[in-house]
Amino acid sequence: MSSEAHDAAQDPEGRGRTEKSKDASENDRHKLWPSWIRWWRACLGMLGMAALVVAVIGYSDSVDATGLAARITGIVFLLVGLLGLVAIGTGWTKREWAWQGGGAAALALLLVSLWTLGATMIPWPRQLHLVAVAAASTFVATVAMITLTLGQRLRESLKSGSGTSRVDERRLGNGGGDKRDRAAWIGASATICAASIALPLAWYSAQYLPAHTPPSVSINTELRDIQKLSDQGVVMVAVTVKNTGHTSARIIGSMYTLSGSAISSVQPSGSALEPAKVKAVTSDNYGPGARANAETELTPPNLIQFGQVVWDQSTLVPGESTGALVVAFFPTGRFDLLRLGVDLVLARDDRLPISELNSTGEAAGMERCDDKDVHVQTWPIVAGSTLERLTTADREVVLGRVVRDPDRDGTWWPAVPYLQYQVQYEGHPCDHLFRGGSGLESKSMAGVAGAMAEKPIPPELAPPRN
Repeated sequence: MSSEAHDAAQDPEGRGRTEKSKDASENDRHKLWPSWIRWWRACLGMLGMAALVVAVIGYSDSVDATGLAARITGIVFLLVGLLGLVAIGTGWTKREWAWQGGGAAALALLLVSLWTLGATMIPWPRQLHLVAVAAASTFVATVAMITLTLGQRLRESLKSGSGTSRVDERRLGNGGGDKRDRAAWIGASATICAASIALPLAWYSAQYLPAHTPPSVSINTELRDIQKLSDQGVVMVAVTVKNTGHTSARIIGSMYTLSGSAISSVQPSGSALEPAKVKAVTSDNYGPGARANAETELTPPNLIQFGQVVWDQSTLVPGESTGALVVAFFPTGRFDLLRLGVDLVLARDDRLPISELNSTGEAAGMERCDDKDVHVQTWPIVAGSTLERLTTADREVVLGRVVRDPDRDGTWWPAVPYLQYQVQYEGHPCDHLFRGGSGLESKSMAGVAGAMAEKPIPPELAPPRN
């Protein structure tokens, strides 16, 4: 009996021939792979390490990040990293579709690296960790583009070696489907259109609008019970601050000043406006403290007392209020009018996370800043996520209490003290506090609020009149 007849008798269904044909086709398919496949796999290996890092960052932020937006970004990074690893595993195998998996992973990591590079470069304060992240992102983007180029060449190589690819086409009867299919498509399209309208509106009202609402506070100031105690005058200074907004407000710093002025009678000016008085009121943005009176004149205010209203870095939730009620003494026979001024530096609470609330910060003591004597305190801003920590420059909140300023106008308000603040990148000198900001104040929704109250002194405590 011949060997062919023996094989046919042992394998009547032809399984042996089938296995041999499979092995032959497998060997022919492996021959289609180009010699530079090691570069393809080298790029996939580097992208695999990048995808693993992206997945680890995403997992950390999805669990520990503060804020919904940061957690959603972490979930996206986690999914991109995990799917990238799966796609890279597909691209590693010698299959016809390997170029698809590697190309998909390269494209996803290219987009992630470009986004990270853009977040790191805007702005560009040249801090060391930002330089490292920018360099790593540039490297990953370069490897991803090389991988996409190799994937295109691999696709063309496999296609030219294996002939025309077969496409499994499905014929549709009745011109593309019956009436039920058409109705189903119409219903699905209507659902998608309704969701595309409702979801952005819901996101805007539930997430965007609350996250971009600036803080709002009301300040109530009052001078109470002016009377004589022994040989001095005494007054109660009352200040109340209430959060009237819909988001928590951070009071970065606060200050009240109590000053006194004397009043002198002048020749009435009548209906005509005196140019000197008009200029004294309108030459600068003095606020309600400046006035032009046809019958009297006020002497420049003399500082009596100043202090804080609340602790620095205090937080007020919506509807919460806080205040101060202090006693101030002043000399009798010198002032006809007492004036209370209050200034607050506040910001949206979730835009300025610091490590320790109500802490004294890092006190630098008295510093000479731009020809001014300033007590400076700084608080480092804590990143809310791992991704923010990697792509954002180190920032700090700087609060200065100016106690000497030779250039300050003291016509209507005491020249000193006053508050100066800035949200800035770390490493700036003290003079930067009095220069233009870098835009971080608007991102933090930081600003100032103020109020003023005046009260006349009783005649028995005022200067004698002739």
